[in-house]
Amino acid sequence: MVDTGEPTSARDAHDAMARHAWADALAHFGAVDAAGTLSAADLIAYARAATWCTRPELALELLGRASAALTAQGDRGAAADVALSLAFEHRHRRELATSMGWLRKAERVLADLPEHRAHGHLAWARSMEAQGKGDLDAALEQANRALAIGERTEDRDGQALALVRKGRVLVKQGQVADGMAHVYEAMVAAVSGELSLQVTGQIYCATIDACH
Repeated sequence: MVDTGEPTSARDAHDAMARHAWADALAHFGAVDAAGTLSAADLIAYARAATWCTRPELALELLGRASAALTAQGDRGAAADVALSLAFEHRHRRELATSMGWLRKAERVLADLPEHRAHGHLAWARSMEAQGKGDLDAALEQANRALAIGERTEDRDGQALALVRKGRVLVKQGQVADGMAHVYEAMVAAVSGELSLQVTGQIYCATIDACH
């Protein structure tokens, strides 16, 4: 663990993140945050460190601050990305009303924005929403949309998430072989190290669930 009594910087925190030294990164970010000098990107990285250190409440707080900072800066695509991350996290915690609120905020932010990777993540979220309502045709349509946007924006995380999403819908429709082929393709990207750590974890979990 780092000694937070020593001078530290956001660069120290990011270096610790690169080493997967989550506790060190958390301590460095906390020290810098006390001075009020973290950027929106720093807050997002700080939230990831908090997640890996099993500090979910802190992670949610930091993502909320990052969303506000990005909105103030006028970076609507990045703000929507964070809003969608918050929608997913609250859904995972079964806080469905809060999840829906963040999802609707992302929809509003993206409504008249040129195509951005966040549009693909929004389609992914809509696919999940449609499946939850039992509308598998709409879920598949949105999964295909998410995959197409991920390919056009060269978003590897988005493509992998969309592949798994499409695969799981196909399995639900009884097209097991085709569905699992999509899941396995996403899994290859995960085990090959092509994806962010967060999405790699999501792909692992989704693959296990699809197999179950």
